[in-house]
Amino acid sequence: MTKDKKKLNSRYSLEGITFENQESYRKALAGSQNKYNAYKMWTSEEDNLLLSSENKSVKELASIFKRRSGAIRSRQRKLEIKSRQEELNINNDNINTLPTYFDILSYSSFTMINKSYQLLYDRKRIELLRKNNERYGRTFNSGLPITYEENDKLLELINNGFKFKFIKRFFLRSDSATNDRMAEALSGSLKLSNTSIKKNINIFQDSNFSKEGKRRLQENLAELEKKKRVEGYITANDIRTQCMVRHQIGEQIERGRKPLSTLEECEQYWWSFSKFISQQWEHTFKEQEIIKRLNGSINIITSLPNGEIPANKSIQIIDYGSGQGLASLIFLHKFLRNNISQILDITLIDKSSLALSLAKKFLGIQNSELGIKNLRTIYADVNNISTELLETKSETLKIHLFSNILDIGVINQDKLLNEINKTKGKHLFFAASQGSDYKNGSKIFKDFYNNLLLPKYKFKIIQNSVPKDFPIQASEKVMNGIFFVVYAEVQ
Repeated sequence: MTKDKKKLNSRYSLEGITFENQESYRKALAGSQNKYNAYKMWTSEEDNLLLSSENKSVKELASIFKRRSGAIRSRQRKLEIKSRQEELNINNDNINTLPTYFDILSYSSFTMINKSYQLLYDRKRIELLRKNNERYGRTFNSGLPITYEENDKLLELINNGFKFKFIKRFFLRSDSATNDRMAEALSGSLKLSNTSIKKNINIFQDSNFSKEGKRRLQENLAELEKKKRVEGYITANDIRTQCMVRHQIGEQIERGRKPLSTLEECEQYWWSFSKFISQQWEHTFKEQEIIKRLNGSINIITSLPNGEIPANKSIQIIDYGSGQGLASLIFLHKFLRNNISQILDITLIDKSSLALSLAKKFLGIQNSELGIKNLRTIYADVNNISTELLETKSETLKIHLFSNILDIGVINQDKLLNEINKTKGKHLFFAASQGSDYKNGSKIFKDFYNNLLLPKYKFKIIQNSVPKDFPIQASEKVMNGIFFVVYAEVQ
C-alpha cells in the first residue's frame, strides 16, 4: 500500500469503513450514533459546557459532544486563546494575532524590521505565501517577516506569563521561529519598539518620502514661519490651509485611524479630517465652563478654593495618539498663547514617527519660546507607555488630551488609568471624538469617562462634565461630535 493510500485510509475511515472522499465521509458521520455532530458549528452552550469539563479526557468529551477527538482538541485550543485574549483585554481593534499585523487591507500600516521587505512583501505576496502554507501543511505565517508590532506583543505575552505552546499558536509561527524570538526576548536583546528604533526621523534626508512631498513641506514650513514672524502667531487652521492637499487617498488612511506613513497621507489628513476635529475642540472649549482663558493663563473657575490656578503654576500636556499635533496646537493657541512659559513639557505619543516629526515642526513654529527640550515625542503604542514618562512634581497640573482615539478601541483603559494614577497631583482630562456608533465607538468613549469615576482608579473628582453629543456642520452633511471634561486629583 502506498504512503498516499495509507494517509487516505487514516483520514477518511469510520468504524473500519474507508471512504474515498470527504463528502461521503461526512455523510457517514452525520448518520452515525456517536459522531453525528462532526463538522457542525459549535454553539455557545457547547462552548460553556466544554470549558466547564476540563477534568474530562478528550475521549470522554468526544463521546459527550458526539464529535471527533480532533475537533475537541481544536475547540479547546481556540477557547483557550479567546480566554487569554479577554484576560489581556484584547479586542478586534487591537493588535492580537499576526494576521492582523499583515492584514491584506491595511498592510502599509505596519513597519517591518527590515525595510527591504517593504518592496518584496506586498499584499499579493503575503496572500500567496499564506495560500502555499495552507496547501503544504505549513504554519499559516511561516516565511513572513517580523514586525515591530509582533515584537511588542511577544514581550507583553511573556511578561504576562504565557509559555511557548500558547505563543506559537498565538502568532501562527513555526517551532523554530517561536523559539528564536522567545530566546531573544528572554535574553533582553529584544526591546519594545518605542526604545528599539529611532524616534526622530529626518524627513528631508529620508528616501522613503517622495521628492514632491518634501518640496511641498519645505515650502509650507517656510510660509508658516513667515506668517508667525509677521502676525506673531499661527493657528491650527493656518497650518491646515497651508498643508492640506487632496490626493484622493481618503480610504487609504482608514477614516483617519491608520498611522500615517507618507507625506501624501499627512496632507490628505489635513484635507479630510482637520476641519472637523478643529470644530470638535472649539465646541468643547467654548461650551465648557471648567476651563477658559483669562489674562493669558489657565483658570479653573468652578470649585477651586482660590478660583484659579496661579500664573506661575507649571503645566504638563500629554497628547495621546497625537498624530500631527492638532489637539495640542488648538489647545496652546486658545489657552497659553501669551504665557507659554507655564509649560513644563509637552509629550506627544503616536505610532507614526512621521506624524510625530511633523507635529514637532508645527508646534515649534507656533510656540518658538517652548524650546526643543520641552517637547517630547514618543513613538509607541499608547498601551506601552510607562509611568516614568508621565511623572512630574505633584504641584504640576497634568493635562491629558484624547483626540479621536478613545472611540476606536485601541486603548487598554484599565492599564492606562493605572499608569496615570501613579502620578500624584491634579489631572485635567479633555476628550473629543466623532459621536457615532461606528464599531461601537460612542460606548467605548463613554466607558473611559465612567472608568475615571470608579473609586478603584483613585481619582478624586473635583469637577466633571458628562459626555455630550453635539452637531457639526460638515461640507455635505451634519455630523455628530462627542466630548467630556474631567478635573480630578490623585492624592
